[in-house]
Amino acid sequence: LGLLALAALLVIAAIQCYRREGPTPPRVKAILGGLRVLVILLIVLLLFKPAIVVELSEKLHDTVLVLVDDSMSMATQDAYETENAVALKGRLAKRLGVSESSLADLSRSDILQMLLVGDETHESVLKTLNEKHEIEVVGFSTDRPGEEPYCRSLLSLPRNSALFAPESDTAEKGEIETKPLKEVFAALTAMGHATDLSQAMRSSMDLLQGRRISAIVMLSDGQPTNSNAEEHLKSAMESLQSIPRYTV
Repeated sequence: LGLLALAALLVIAAIQCYRREGPTPPRVKAILGGLRVLVILLIVLLLFKPAIVVELSEKLHDTVLVLVDDSMSMATQDAYETENAVALKGRLAKRLGVSESSLADLSRSDILQMLLVGDETHESVLKTLNEKHEIEVVGFSTDRPGEEPYCRSLLSLPRNSALFAPESDTAEKGEIETKPLKEVFAALTAMGHATDLSQAMRSSMDLLQGRRISAIVMLSDGQPTNSNAEEHLKSAMESLQSIPRYTV
């Protein structure tokens, strides 16, 4: 209010100043007075520090990192002979839509791929995750150390990927095209020479630099074979402590 009052006084003073000038033509007085008033108003306006604020927003979707063990131990076919394993065998067979007798013929890698791919009997676990998150599936372990990276990207899915959309307008609800997923996970051969969970986490994070990772899901039989595995894993977990981690 003080600035506005001062501006008003300056404008009145400028007008009175030009009105008192003698022989100057009225038209010239009006022009000069108007210019002075304009300058005064501009100065007052600048004192209020005007600014144009432009707000830009970009919606960023977070990414769930799914790490898949591809080491040789994943080729193991479990016998399910212990008491706990027998109970697990029944639940797992039901989840996969297979008989309990045929379950023993499937390797750990086979079972994992079936859960990831899904079919008409059970939904892909990736589909559920993909409803709210972008997904990056990364395989880890290699049978050619030094010749190929320890981690490799297998699949990148934007949120609500068309990969999980019905095959056609007449397709049954929930039906998905599983062939592309099968082709993707066919790259998992369970031939890797080592299981290094700490390297898997660090190398995969390097692959995803610049992405916002909301969670890490580790799919492994949990048998590290690298030296000082516990120490290295603890160090990796500490460096990623801000990211929720889930092991399966």
